Amino acid sequence: MWQFALALGLLGLGPTAAWAHSNADSNARMLELNEQGFAAFGEEDYLRAARKFEAAHDYVADPILRKNAAIAWFKAERCVEASEAAVFFLLAEGTLRQDRDEARSVWGHCQLDQADRAFAAGDVDRAEAIIARVDAVRTDARVKQRLAGARMRLIEMRVNGAEGDLDRVSLGWGLVSVGAAVLIGTGAYHLSADGLDGAAKWAVPTLYGAGTLSTLGGLSLVYLGNNASQESEKPAALRAPAPAFEIGLSMRF
Repeated sequence: MWQFALALGLLGLGPTAAWAHSNADSNARMLELNEQGFAAFGEEDYLRAARKFEAAHDYVADPILRKNAAIAWFKAERCVEASEAAVFFLLAEGTLRQDRDEARSVWGHCQLDQADRAFAAGDVDRAEAIIARVDAVRTDARVKQRLAGARMRLIEMRVNGAEGDLDRVSLGWGLVSVGAAVLIGTGAYHLSADGLDGAAKWAVPTLYGAGTLSTLGGLSLVYLGNNASQESEKPAALRAPAPAFEIGLSMRF
């Protein structure tokens, strides 16, 4: 749990505002805000839902409200707030295992989203540190699946000495240019030559083959590089499934 304790200290979370209200009024207001949060979530207004759950927590400091807020922040593509709420919940006592798993899922997806951005920026060391951080925490199957993909990407970049997807795209276009030049040059020679004899009988087909392979290989690298970059630019809330509404927003009230 040390990772979460450190993160909480950095987030600067303070005491709730529940002391400012009587118990009866606080409970009534909390229930009202909680219902408004559910309604907003059902309408896919996730930002409003998150704010309602956070406001409800100000009246009654039940950690489950912050877990619900974490899911809503996550769906609203606000990973900073989602991670803060998830970490707060994970540090609370007396919570259910299922709820803790969902909070870890939100936190894990947001962390891996940061790793994807680090990969895209060519910061392999930072991506590796984030992957190690997520690997040290028990998470659900969806986060583990993304984590496995991130590990494979890390290995690929370390082995190939790549600095990011932009290098792959640049190399791809370079191969396309070389291949096209070989094909054009070979074609021009073939058209101007008066038949093929001697070394030309094997050289021309060989050059055609080399030019074709270079062009196709380059296009493949461009395609893979662009796809990886586009994938890394998607927010976690769009790229990975969020915790289920029926489970993630279950309440005890």
